[in-house]
Amino acid sequence: MIVIFAHPRSGSNSLQEILETNPKIKIIREPFNPKSLRDWDPSLESKMNVKDLTTLTSYLRLLSKKYNGIKTLSSQLPTDLNKNLLINPNNKIIFLTRKNLLKAAISKIIGEKTDIWHVDKNTINLYREYLRNFDIGNLDLKKVEENITQFKKDITIYKRMLNENKINFFNIYHEDLFDKSVNERNKIKVIKDLFRFLGYDEKPNFEKIKEILDPKIKNMTYPEIYLKIKNIKEIENRLGNKENGLIFKKSGVSDNFKDNLKKIFSG
Repeated sequence: MIVIFAHPRSGSNSLQEILETNPKIKIIREPFNPKSLRDWDPSLESKMNVKDLTTLTSYLRLLSKKYNGIKTLSSQLPTDLNKNLLINPNNKIIFLTRKNLLKAAISKIIGEKTDIWHVDKNTINLYREYLRNFDIGNLDLKKVEENITQFKKDITIYKRMLNENKINFFNIYHEDLFDKSVNERNKIKVIKDLFRFLGYDEKPNFEKIKEILDPKIKNMTYPEIYLKIKNIKEIENRLGNKENGLIFKKSGVSDNFKDNLKKIFSG
């Protein structure tokens, strides 16, 4: 079974969509999250009763009748059950993380405030219009820091787990696919390598994939949204650095541009 294993706000939904451009791949989104099941496959909600290794194995067997992959977040199962997923030799593990953990941490809190976690080409404009009128206010600095710390902890624990058990996994970063500084040729190479790792050698459907990668459709947090966070400057000054990532510093967003955006949103 294909397992996309990721921390929150790392681009896992979009990665799932990329994989599913191959008609042979069918992935269930967050099968250990009851709310997600209600959205994507309500028939499974009453059957999701994972408490231990026995119930996990039984549930995965049920999923395999309909799907050949799952997308799950590191926070959705206890460590010992995540370990069973990751070191199972029958699973093909895609380990997805984000280099800019500060952006991931902020995005997670915005998601919690809005309860909107995913958009597509039909809903992105509605989402952005909604956010224009949404009062994000101040973000809890401690919560942002806690998110970053948890992401780092999960990445360290589970990557070590994979390496210590000599698991052949595909390591991929959000930035490999969604960062504007990465050219299209390199993105295509990563995608080809990923499909090849999974055992699919046929040419990927790059027309569909390019649409999924389009930041105009998929970018849920962008400069205008960060500027609606009233204490964004304090957050970046306190938590933004080379290790955690940055929001505006060295991002190509000029102070003048930021000032202009502030005028737009204030009036």
